[in-house]
Amino acid sequence: MDKPAEHLGALIYYLDVDKDQWKEQVQSLIPGCTIERNPQITIVYGLDHSLVDLEKLIQIVHGKTLDITLGEIGIFNNDTDIVYIKVQSIDVELLNHTLRHSFPYANQYKEYTPHITLGFANHGASDHLIGYNPGADSLGLTQPIAGSFYYLTPDKKRILL
Repeated sequence: MDKPAEHLGALIYYLDVDKDQWKEQVQSLIPGCTIERNPQITIVYGLDHSLVDLEKLIQIVHGKTLDITLGEIGIFNNDTDIVYIKVQSIDVELLNHTLRHSFPYANQYKEYTPHITLGFANHGASDHLIGYNPGADSLGLTQPIAGSFYYLTPDKKRILL
Protein backbone atom coordinates (compact mmCIF):
# COMPACT_ATOMS: atom_id res chain seq x y z
CA MET A 1 0.00 0.00 0.00
CA ASP A 2 1.42 3.38 -0.97
CA LYS A 3 -0.02 6.23 1.04
CA PRO A 4 1.58 9.65 1.50
CA ALA A 5 2.80 10.38 5.04
CA GLU A 6 0.00 12.90 5.53
CA HIS A 7 -2.43 9.93 5.61
CA LEU A 8 -0.52 7.75 8.06
CA GLY A 9 -1.10 7.34 11.78
CA ALA A 10 0.93 5.70 14.54
CA LEU A 11 0.60 3.93 17.86
CA ILE A 12 2.92 5.56 20.37
CA TYR A 13 3.80 4.53 23.93
CA TYR A 14 4.61 7.76 25.77
CA LEU A 15 6.80 7.13 28.81
CA ASP A 16 5.84 8.38 32.25
CA VAL A 17 8.97 10.28 33.22
CA ASP A 18 9.96 13.29 35.25
CA LYS A 19 10.63 15.57 32.27
CA ASP A 20 13.06 17.83 34.15
CA GLN A 21 15.12 14.84 35.24
CA TRP A 22 14.92 13.36 31.70
CA LYS A 23 16.19 16.62 30.21
CA GLU A 24 19.03 16.87 32.73
CA GLN A 25 20.11 13.24 32.27
CA VAL A 26 20.03 13.32 28.46
CA GLN A 27 21.85 16.66 28.38
CA SER A 28 24.63 15.25 30.55
CA LEU A 29 24.90 12.23 28.25
CA ILE A 30 24.75 14.21 24.98
CA PRO A 31 25.87 17.80 25.66
CA GLY A 32 24.60 20.31 23.13
CA CYS A 33 21.89 18.11 21.65
CA THR A 34 18.27 19.07 21.14
CA ILE A 35 16.47 16.82 23.60
CA GLU A 36 13.39 14.78 22.74
CA ARG A 37 10.90 16.39 25.12
CA ASN A 38 8.36 13.56 25.03
CA PRO A 39 10.20 10.27 25.41
CA GLN A 40 8.31 7.54 23.61
CA ILE A 41 8.41 4.26 21.81
CA THR A 42 6.78 4.20 18.40
CA ILE A 43 5.03 0.84 18.40
CA VAL A 44 3.98 1.15 14.76
CA TYR A 45 4.07 3.96 12.21
CA GLY A 46 2.27 3.71 8.90
CA LEU A 47 -1.33 2.84 9.73
CA ASP A 48 -3.75 4.07 7.07
CA HIS A 49 -5.57 6.67 9.16
CA SER A 50 -8.73 6.56 7.04
CA LEU A 51 -9.12 2.85 7.85
CA VAL A 52 -8.06 2.74 11.51
CA ASP A 53 -10.81 1.46 13.79
CA LEU A 54 -10.06 3.13 17.14
CA GLU A 55 -12.32 0.73 19.04
CA LYS A 56 -10.37 -2.23 17.66
CA LEU A 57 -7.10 -0.47 18.49
CA ILE A 58 -8.31 0.12 22.05
CA GLN A 59 -9.22 -3.59 22.38
CA ILE A 60 -5.74 -4.60 21.23
CA VAL A 61 -3.87 -2.40 23.74
CA HIS A 62 -6.35 -2.41 26.66
CA GLY A 63 -4.63 -3.59 29.83
CA LYS A 64 -1.43 -4.36 27.95
CA THR A 65 1.85 -3.93 29.79
CA LEU A 66 5.24 -3.84 28.12
CA ASP A 67 8.25 -5.62 29.54
CA ILE A 68 11.06 -3.38 28.31
CA THR A 69 14.83 -3.61 28.61
CA LEU A 70 17.00 -0.78 27.37
CA GLY A 71 19.96 -1.63 25.19
CA GLU A 72 22.77 0.33 23.60
CA ILE A 73 22.76 3.76 22.05
CA GLY A 74 22.47 3.97 18.30
CA ILE A 75 22.15 6.73 15.72
CA PHE A 76 19.90 7.18 12.72
CA ASN A 77 21.88 9.31 10.29
CA ASN A 78 19.78 12.08 8.82
CA ASP A 79 20.32 15.79 8.22
CA THR A 80 20.99 15.80 11.94
CA ASP A 81 21.80 12.63 13.85
CA ILE A 82 18.89 11.08 15.74
CA VAL A 83 20.43 9.63 18.89
CA TYR A 84 18.37 6.80 20.38
CA ILE A 85 18.54 3.97 22.84
CA LYS A 86 17.49 0.53 21.65
CA VAL A 87 14.47 -1.10 23.23
CA GLN A 88 14.57 -4.84 23.70
CA SER A 89 11.08 -6.18 24.17
CA ILE A 90 9.20 -9.17 22.84
CA ASP A 91 6.00 -7.35 23.91
CA VAL A 92 6.80 -4.33 21.72
CA GLU A 93 7.76 -6.46 18.72
CA LEU A 94 4.63 -8.65 19.02
CA LEU A 95 2.41 -5.57 19.30
CA ASN A 96 4.08 -4.07 16.22
CA HIS A 97 3.47 -7.32 14.32
CA THR A 98 -0.16 -7.54 15.47
CA LEU A 99 -0.95 -3.99 14.40
CA ARG A 100 0.77 -4.30 11.02
CA HIS A 101 -1.43 -7.31 10.33
CA SER A 102 -4.65 -5.91 11.84
CA PHE A 103 -4.81 -2.63 9.90
CA PRO A 104 -3.83 -1.42 6.43
CA TYR A 105 -0.18 -0.49 6.77
CA ALA A 106 2.51 1.30 4.75
CA ASN A 107 5.99 2.26 5.81
CA GLN A 108 9.10 3.45 3.98
CA TYR A 109 11.42 1.77 6.49
CA LYS A 110 12.37 -1.85 5.80
CA GLU A 111 13.07 -2.83 9.39
CA TYR A 112 11.35 -2.02 12.67
CA THR A 113 13.87 -0.77 15.22
CA PRO A 114 12.21 -0.39 18.64
CA HIS A 115 13.83 2.62 20.32
CA ILE A 116 13.46 5.71 22.46
CA THR A 117 14.79 8.88 20.86
CA LEU A 118 17.08 10.72 23.24
CA GLY A 119 17.82 13.77 21.13
CA PHE A 120 19.08 15.30 17.92
CA ALA A 121 22.74 16.18 17.43
CA ASN A 122 25.02 17.55 14.75
CA HIS A 123 26.09 14.90 12.29
CA GLY A 124 28.89 12.80 13.81
CA ALA A 125 28.92 14.61 17.18
CA SER A 126 27.59 11.59 19.10
CA ASP A 127 29.30 8.75 17.24
CA HIS A 128 31.38 7.99 20.35
CA LEU A 129 28.18 6.90 22.13
CA ILE A 130 27.26 4.16 19.65
CA GLY A 131 27.15 0.83 21.50
CA TYR A 132 27.20 2.42 24.97
CA ASN A 133 24.50 1.20 27.37
CA PRO A 134 23.80 3.94 29.92
CA GLY A 135 21.10 1.94 31.74
CA ALA A 136 17.59 3.06 32.62
CA ASP A 137 18.57 4.67 35.93
CA SER A 138 21.02 7.06 34.29
CA LEU A 139 18.17 8.35 32.10
CA GLY A 140 15.80 8.85 35.02
CA LEU A 141 13.71 5.83 34.05
CA THR A 142 12.60 3.31 36.63
CA GLN A 143 11.72 -0.31 35.98
CA PRO A 144 9.13 -1.26 35.03
CA ILE A 145 9.05 1.59 32.49
CA ALA A 146 5.50 2.89 32.73
CA GLY A 147 3.67 4.74 30.02
CA SER A 148 0.44 5.28 28.14
CA PHE A 149 -0.69 4.28 24.66
CA TYR A 150 -1.77 7.01 22.27
CA TYR A 151 -2.88 6.95 18.69
CA LEU A 152 -1.15 9.75 16.78
CA THR A 153 -3.15 11.08 13.84
CA PRO A 154 -1.46 12.29 10.65
CA ASP A 155 -1.94 15.90 11.85
CA LYS A 156 -0.12 14.99 15.14
CA LYS A 157 -3.24 14.97 17.33
CA ARG A 158 -2.83 12.53 20.25
CA ILE A 159 -5.70 10.29 21.25
CA LEU A 160 -5.31 8.49 24.59
CA LEU A 161 -6.35 4.85 24.26
